[in-house]
Amino acid sequence: ADFLKLMIMENNGVVVKWLEAMGVTQKYDTIEELRKFKTDCGYVLNSDGRITGIAITGQNQIKEILIDEIFDQLEYINISDNPKLTLFQISPILEKLVHLDISNNALNSLSLPFQGFPKLRYLDASSNKLNFEKVFPGDY
Repeated sequence: ADFLKLMIMENNGVVVKWLEAMGVTQKYDTIEELRKFKTDCGYVLNSDGRITGIAITGQNQIKEILIDEIFDQLEYINISDNPKLTLFQISPILEKLVHLDISNNALNSLSLPFQGFPKLRYLDASSNKLNFEKVFPGDY
């Protein structure tokens, strides 16, 4: 599929079908499995059917990824090695987020919630084109 903009926004539980239609087809039982197998595109659901982990890597058409407040259960995000990805935005505070890998993209814009991620233990934003003067909403 030729998609230029990927918006990860859940609408009444339709997000999994939408992700699968976009090529994020591999469902894993645990975040450890998602990390271990280093899939190009995969996801993990919790017992309530909410996405807790997502990997979208090595995709050549994605230019933007926007994550909205419905994804408040995310613990693991790997959005790396996407050569045309120039914008990555997270609008909610993700209180459970532990791992955020946005390395090896073409990011020149990054927008994160000001309060950040209280449980974050791993962040890789290397090999991008970021200007870290304007990352948080109050910086603009």
